[in-house]
Amino acid sequence: MKNFSIAIISIIILVSACGCAPFLLTLGAAGTAAVSIDTIRLERNITYDRAWNATIAALKQQDAKINKQNMESGVIQAMLEQSDITIRIAQIKARPVAIDITSRRKGIPDLKTADILLEEINAQLRPKT
Repeated sequence: MKNFSIAIISIIILVSACGCAPFLLTLGAAGTAAVSIDTIRLERNITYDRAWNATIAALKQQDAKINKQNMESGVIQAMLEQSDITIRIAQIKARPVAIDITSRRKGIPDLKTADILLEEINAQLRPKT
């Protein structure tokens, strides 16, 4: 049992030291995954237009400053609480749509801000009652 515990701890330390720790995180929103050290992805079975509109609405709801937006390329650049945000929206086949949110604060990955924004996008996509 002692050897098993040492092996598990060693693996966790090795993974953490390699910078892969975000892949061990379980983020709040359903259908999300960390795709890199500073990017999380939301995949939903929605239209591209609905994903775009929900993302813009979520940014406005969070009082983000939208610097650039190009619906054709699916890229939105914004500032949110001192974090540089880049959002890429892409249609995967007919559906689902992937929304990738990259967040860095002073050059350092900021997944907390990205997760807050992703939760707001999910809220915008919920059916209105």
